[in-house]
Formats: sequence, structure tokens, C-alpha cells
Amino acid sequence: MIKNGDKVVARKVRWCTTPWQRFLGQRCKKNLREGEATIFLGKKETKLNMTVDMLFVFAPLDIIWLDSKKKIVDIKKGVLPFTPWIVPKKKAKYMIELRKGKAESLKEEDTLSF
Repeated sequence: MIKNGDKVVARKVRWCTTPWQRFLGQRCKKNLREGEATIFLGKKETKLNMTVDMLFVFAPLDIIWLDSKKKIVDIKKGVLPFTPWIVPKKKAKYMIELRKGKAESLKEEDTLSF
């Protein structure tokens, strides 16, 4: 479960921790269902390893990057399918993919828990 304070952002979470899981992400999969999220875990805070593409992702997503303290450092809302290169503004350790529109209540500097 992912929460922002006492507000639930996603109830069901899928973790991507290995290089293969991180590569696959949402590629060639159906859209995330209501209440679902995918969390990508990096080994350390970095921009390069938290860069993402939307190749072969068939639905728009909201993408959130967090530092090691789980504070939001960047948000991209409504990222379109087949966008080739999305880089966070700051270094991040976590990246979260949500259904389009699910990050509307979130802002940079919010701290999430999961």
C-alpha cells in the first residue's frame, strides 16, 4: 500500500527490483487497474538509472520519483505511450507508476509511505 499521510494512493503494489523487472515494467501489459501501482527500486539515488521510457506501454501513466527518504522529487502526469525518454529533475531512489490521474493530489516535497 502507498499512502500520502492518511490518504491511500494505491492499495496493490508490484515491486520491480531486478534489472529484468525494471526493464519490463509496464511494457506490453494492460493498463494498471484502479488502486494499483508499480514501484521501481534503485540501488542508490541517481538520475540516469531512474530514467524511463514508455516504449510498448499502451496507456498513459503518472510517474513519480522519490529520494531515499521517500520524498517526492519530481512528478510527470499523463505521460503518453511510446514517449522515448523521461528523466527526473533530481536524483531518485524510487520511481512509482500510477494510472493517469492518480497523482493529481500529489506534489513535490510530499513524503509517501509504503
